Amino acid sequence: EQKFFGAKLTSEGTVRYLLHRHTVQGSRGAPLSWARTAALLMRLTFSLLDDSALRLLCFVDDPLVVLRGKNSERMFMKALIILVWEALGFPLSYAKGQQGTKATWIGGDFTLSRNLLTVQLKEAIVSDIVAALLEFRNCNVISTNKLRSFVGRANHAAGLLLAVRPFLQAIWA
Repeated sequence: EQKFFGAKLTSEGTVRYLLHRHTVQGSRGAPLSWARTAALLMRLTFSLLDDSALRLLCFVDDPLVVLRGKNSERMFMKALIILVWEALGFPLSYAKGQQGTKATWIGGDFTLSRNLLTVQLKEAIVSDIVAALLEFRNCNVISTNKLRSFVGRANHAAGLLLAVRPFLQAIWA
């Protein structure tokens, strides 16, 4: 798509050409470029540390890092991750950063105890799914748009709650 990343500018009789050397936001390839870059960053980060002490997930541009070890080890790992990401030019939103045994991430509240991870969906997501199901129960025909919207919400829930996934199999088949 690089041939489409150019523009012709004319100002006071002078013609100039602008060529972007990166994927332009809004282009067809931009999401794939970012997905590959984010995957590379996650793999690089994972390779820097002991895999028994680190778990990484990234949803679009929202990373989740879980660290295990003594407090000093976790602080070192956190500092290393932040320094590497910053050195590579990935801007971090420190105001949105969270640490501890509780975190909110992509529509869910996560609570980590010694041997258990508890995930609770946001109430708004649950109420939207329930409202759609109640509406569908009273219909003989469901529009494609409403069904797609419902499946999107249910798929998001299934991404956080693994027990929901089998119920989506019939919809996706």
